[in-house]
Amino acid sequence: MESQIKEIAQFLTLQTRPDIKLPAIEFIAGLTGSSETNTLIARNTTIIDAAVNLTKDEIENVADAAYITLINVTGDDHAANYLCKKDYVQSLLLYALKKTAKYADKACMILCNLTRLSQGCDTTMEILQSQDGRKIFNQLLDAFFCSGYNKHATYHHVAAILANVTQVQAARRWILDKDKLIIQKCLPYTQYYDNAIRRRGLIAVIKNCCFESDCNEWLLGEEIDILPHLLLPLAGPEELKQEETDRLPLDLQYLGEDKVREPEADLRIMLIESLMQLCATKPCRMYIREKMAYAILRELHQWDKNEDVLSTCEKLIQILIGDEPEAGMEDLRNVTVPDNYSITDKSEAIVKK
Repeated sequence: MESQIKEIAQFLTLQTRPDIKLPAIEFIAGLTGSSETNTLIARNTTIIDAAVNLTKDEIENVADAAYITLINVTGDDHAANYLCKKDYVQSLLLYALKKTAKYADKACMILCNLTRLSQGCDTTMEILQSQDGRKIFNQLLDAFFCSGYNKHATYHHVAAILANVTQVQAARRWILDKDKLIIQKCLPYTQYYDNAIRRRGLIAVIKNCCFESDCNEWLLGEEIDILPHLLLPLAGPEELKQEETDRLPLDLQYLGEDKVREPEADLRIMLIESLMQLCATKPCRMYIREKMAYAILRELHQWDKNEDVLSTCEKLIQILIGDEPEAGMEDLRNVTVPDNYSITDKSEAIVKK
């Protein structure tokens, strides 16, 4: 197979006749659909470079197959790290943000795969922190939040890119800018069931932003009011005691018999972990207790069958119903605590599959 791939590589040029290069790149794209042969392609930099070049081909089927090749190979760490070059990442960003770009979504998928790795994330942040970088970041947000930005693209995968770059504090601080209120635009996506990619990515963004503990009281306050957005996807149709219902945020009172919980177990975990991050400081813990988050978590624990969800839920419940730490140890991030009373310290990255 390796010799066959090497032979085909010579036909993967812009100058090759269409009737030769099209079947050649489609053959390569087909190989990347299998994990075994994708590994071979991912380690062949000649093929990767040729695919990058063919994304510029005037023949749509050729360019499309080249993009598919790159999406698949960048799922492999070797190929992804090879392509984490500043010039290439910047060219992907700029192309994806063109309002006429036919392959903007595919470019975003590649960026998603590159930014899931620390090298790709660092390279992307280097670009976004440059002189014109904030303009690019703002355009990325416009493409995601504004429908009709580009008639050829949905920009769903921008959610995953945002999830990945918010592993870096600088990106989290941009999302948490108190003047721009970008975080406020993210919150409704915790219940955006029309598209799982957007929902998953934005829940990860929110979880990552909850690591900024100095912003947590603001997040829980009236201006942002993050708590209902985290609890609603975890709430079910169960009828609570009246005294519990009265203490819940208004959006969680009397949800009705048709209320369903977040269907994806890993997203339920991310939502619970977001709440755990908000519980890092005493004022936030007290507020979350007062708003009867425990009642929602108790019913979730009785309903859920996933062991990882149950384990994570139990940790948060222990924080909410357990005794407060001693004076001087109220910030749970600054003290050594038992595993069953812990604050997670892992930000979330999204992998394109």
